[in-house]
Formats: sequence, C-alpha cells, structure tokens
Amino acid sequence: FKPECCYDPLAQTGAKWARCQTGWNRCEKERGRFDFAWLDEVVDNLLARGIEPWFNVGFGNKLYMPDAPSEAAVGCVPILHGAEAVAAWQRYLRELAAHFKGRVHRYEIWNEANHSGFWWPGKASPKEYTQLVAMSACEIKAVIPDAFISACCAGGASLFILNAFREGIGEHIRAFAIHPYSTVPEFNNVQGIAALREQIRTYAPHVELWMGECGC
Repeated sequence: FKPECCYDPLAQTGAKWARCQTGWNRCEKERGRFDFAWLDEVVDNLLARGIEPWFNVGFGNKLYMPDAPSEAAVGCVPILHGAEAVAAWQRYLRELAAHFKGRVHRYEIWNEANHSGFWWPGKASPKEYTQLVAMSACEIKAVIPDAFISACCAGGASLFILNAFREGIGEHIRAFAIHPYSTVPEFNNVQGIAALREQIRTYAPHVELWMGECGC
C-alpha cells in the first residue's frame, strides 16, 4: 500500500478526518527504541491538506508477545500478556503522544474489542476493555492533558457496548465509534444507531457517537 497515492484524491473528496492505525509493532522494532518516521509522513501529508488525523492505537508487539499469531500482533491485548507487556504498552503510548503532541489530538483505544479476532488470547470482555481504555487514556493524558479519547466496537448497537458503559467506560472517553457494516448501511442502521444514542445518553450524556468504519 502506497499512501502517497491517496492524499490528493482524499483531499478532493472534502473529507476532514482520517482514522489512522499506528502499528506499535512497526514503531518499536527494538525494545525501547522508537521510530515514528513512517507515521510522520502520513500525519504531515494529511495535515497539509486540511485533514485531521485520528489515531487508533490497537496493535500488539511481538517483542513482548512472542506467541502472537501474526507478525503485526494484530489484536494481541497487552493486559492479557503480563506485566512486561503492559509496561511496554504504557511506554509506547507516552512516546507516541509526546512525538505527535501538537499535531494529533484524538486517540481511539483499541480496535473492535468485541470481535474475537481483536481480543487475543482471551474472550471479548466489556470489563477488560474498560480497564484497557482507562489505563491507556491515563498514559496519553499524562502527556496531552486535554487529549480527546475515544473507544470503538465492531458493528452497531450491541450488548457489549451497553455493558462497557455499565462498567464505566464513559468516564474515560469523549466519543464512542461504531463500525456498522451491513448490506445497505445507510438504511439498515437507522434504528440501531438511534437506540445506541439513547443508551449512551443514559450512561454518559457527554459522549459523542462516531462512525469509524462503514461499508456494505
């Protein structure tokens, strides 16, 4: 994938936001040494075109999770891999936030935590996801106190999301993003999104509802 081919066409669409994966595995290839040059190029090209990057932090790192089933350690959750992985994740978030402070303000914690493929090696858990969001938000805000923190899930309205709000996830975020893929999303999701808005308003009225991914 060559992102440089996409910047100008993207700008021509009028889009004002770009959700960007941050690839911990790609940023820290040696323990304690960070290289964000590849991500700098993405961020700076987007900003130059008036598009604000929105960071998703949602990958593991094989340096601390050697049994990860993929090279990018996709879906390997730090809190399920022991104290060393948690400490390394916390350090990565602080380094990422410090490097992009002033350029990137919005950070989304993990990707589709309700999807089994993104919560490895455990079983998707609203309680554990809330714990990960709380801990990760704390690290980012230690560097960027006014950072805009969000969470996300696959699909639309679900019991997982409701239970995450019951666990208190709303205390740590300002937005919750959904990925409502369906056959005809612009028609099929209307009622579900309305219901989800009501649920969020009940538990955390300050939290905005965002759309992070969508397709048919």
